[in-house]
Amino acid sequence: MTNKKQTTTKTVEPMVTKTVETPTAKKTNTHGIGNLNRGFKKDSKSAKTYRLLKERRDRKGHLKFPVVHMLKAEDIIFDSEKGINRKIRYIPGEPSIFEDEQKKDAKVKSPITFSNGFLRVDYTNPTLKKYLDICNANRSNPNRMSNSAPSFYAVDYEKDAKVKLSTSLNELLSKRTSIDLSEIDLAILSMNAT
Repeated sequence: MTNKKQTTTKTVEPMVTKTVETPTAKKTNTHGIGNLNRGFKKDSKSAKTYRLLKERRDRKGHLKFPVVHMLKAEDIIFDSEKGINRKIRYIPGEPSIFEDEQKKDAKVKSPITFSNGFLRVDYTNPTLKKYLDICNANRSNPNRMSNSAPSFYAVDYEKDAKVKLSTSLNELLSKRTSIDLSEIDLAILSMNAT
């Protein structure tokens, strides 16, 4: 009998170490002028507002709109992408506003209704948004055909705010220059008095 010697070998597996960085919040100024320069991202889930052009003022100067204004849900527009005139119509439940892309048996059910001069379209209704953006009744449409009169426009609150801000800054600058001139005049008068 032979004695066999059993030997065991131990293998060492290399240890892998991972370094994990702990994220730290970037300190930013959450208020002040720095935020004005960054601008705001437009939210794709925001609603869009449309306003009628037909308005009048009462004796006190308050705006008055028609209680209900109905807009035809069919139109012929100039398609700038294809370079041709196309018929569009808004039909709830259809995926497109272009008549040639809709079902043949689809019919326009009702007109688009503005209440008290405004129509707010939520992000959940993209076909109505698209129809209102490119129809000829929209004064804001750059490709609007000139043979039809506009009856509404898309309200752009950001643009309105920028216009108000620039007019306010111009007024402040004009007042500042008038104050600076009057201070200079006072300095000259005080020098002449001595």
